[in-house]
Amino acid sequence: MKSLSVRAFTLTLVLVLQGNSGSSQKRRPPSVPSFVYGSWTIFKFVEVAGHTTETKERAQTQMGRSLKAGVRSFNHDSGLLWFGSDSCKNVSYRMTDKDGEEGSLSFYGLEQAESGQFLVVSCEKRDSYFLEVAKNQQLAVYYDGWIFLLRKTLEMSN
Repeated sequence: MKSLSVRAFTLTLVLVLQGNSGSSQKRRPPSVPSFVYGSWTIFKFVEVAGHTTETKERAQTQMGRSLKAGVRSFNHDSGLLWFGSDSCKNVSYRMTDKDGEEGSLSFYGLEQAESGQFLVVSCEKRDSYFLEVAKNQQLAVYYDGWIFLLRKTLEMSN
């Protein structure tokens, strides 16, 4: 009789654990792909909408500016888009299928990754930057009527 109770308890426990693991997998957001970590440089921009302050000449000045997404840090060049001058302390990353800002590659008919995912960079537990995953493992950022495309920069080791 005791053996039957132990089996019933074990079976119930296994079923409960399977149910919990299955439901948690459904709600888990996609993991951050490893390719997003590293140095990125703006190599192209595309005009997609009206502008409030950004002129083509100012958009051109963004060419070559870069950012670095590290596992424990997020830094960028001075004057990069709206990013400000502070580096990001206490950084965390997550993926989402919704943009926190307006502007998306698909909305403007531009090429995007099949996933339609956005990388959200949080600084001090506050969502600070939204970068869209583009085709060919590139990133894109919408800013004042322009889409800026970033590609991975090869880092030279000393």
